[in-house]
Amino acid sequence: MKTVALISGGKDSCYNMMCCVAEGHEILALANLRPEKDSKEELDSYMFQTVGHTGIDLYAEAMGLPLYVQTITGTSLATGKDYIPQDGDEVEDLFKLLQAVKDDINIEGVSVGAILSDYQRVRVENVCKRLGLVVLAFLWRRDQEELLREMINCGVKAKIIKVAAMGLNPNKHLGLELSQILPHMLEMKSKYGLNVCGEGGEYETFVFDCPLFQQSISINKTEKVIHSDDAFAPVGYLALKSCSLQPKPVQTSMSLQELILSLPMLKSENYLERIKLVDLPVEQQACGVDPDLPSPTKGGAGDSELPRVFMCVPDVQLTGLEPPVFRRRGNIFQVSGVRAIVGKDADISAATELAMKTLKECLGGHNLAMEDIVSTSLYIGNMSNYAAINTIYNGFYEINPPVR
Repeated sequence: MKTVALISGGKDSCYNMMCCVAEGHEILALANLRPEKDSKEELDSYMFQTVGHTGIDLYAEAMGLPLYVQTITGTSLATGKDYIPQDGDEVEDLFKLLQAVKDDINIEGVSVGAILSDYQRVRVENVCKRLGLVVLAFLWRRDQEELLREMINCGVKAKIIKVAAMGLNPNKHLGLELSQILPHMLEMKSKYGLNVCGEGGEYETFVFDCPLFQQSISINKTEKVIHSDDAFAPVGYLALKSCSLQPKPVQTSMSLQELILSLPMLKSENYLERIKLVDLPVEQQACGVDPDLPSPTKGGAGDSELPRVFMCVPDVQLTGLEPPVFRRRGNIFQVSGVRAIVGKDADISAATELAMKTLKECLGGHNLAMEDIVSTSLYIGNMSNYAAINTIYNGFYEINPPVR
């Protein structure tokens, strides 16, 4: 898929680009949102990392890719769980940026380094849905300790350029590399519950080298700025005052994708290996309200009880396949086994449409709606089909479809 990468200069957006390359996607350009010229280095943004933005131009040069830039003129106005486009919100600056890229080059996907923030995910997906683009977020919900170790082992070299949490001190931790901060973050996770990858805003980074870079970035001069001298959680950052590019040894024996695939990173084929099958007693029933299952508003079984498991047999059924299975534990629901099979009478879009209708009917039989879904696990045989699948998936939701 032809892709533009949203970058902040940090480790997450960088490593997600590496994942995109490993999965066969082609990164055609980089895109960045930054403060207005001559404004303060760090904006109070709910969405975007702006500290370190002065080094982004060299970041693009190091990769040999064009860089698209949009000034952040909006602020955080629509801060609720869902996002509906609103003039003056900073999310609309992201829309303008990606629209400009799409108008200029033929992109299909957007690389995004989100790991845990639903706030960011919902808004990026809203923008991409409006533009007909596919979000590629390979780091989503990864175990943060495993992920940070993986980044380090795969050659992502980054410095800490901002700290803003209890247990982190600007005078001690600014300028450290990922391998140096990891032991401390593990300790702070145990002590204070901090996010190892900094997903709660605990720290931010700037990548100065990685396998995607044709040249490395030398950070020659910085200025330490103490934003808040709080006794318990001081906030400080490094303003990048002088950076330069340094040559790297030329790698000619392998293509970029071959190089990335040679690294010890979690790849798509590894995900299925982690799925654990659990055998539970199953009762078959037609899709319809089960009188023994209390409605969600009335409360349900405690977490210690085994879930009730039912086989849904909806009117809309995928011929020749086992019907979906519905499980409930308290107020937590799960539907599994909804499958779409491409055959002579159904292309991928038609098969996905049928699968989504099956899911909708199975949920309806238990007084649930598509809007009640918080997460979907989607397994597909070929990522080239994802765009078509995603289009059908999005069509079953009015706004902000659940993560998949």
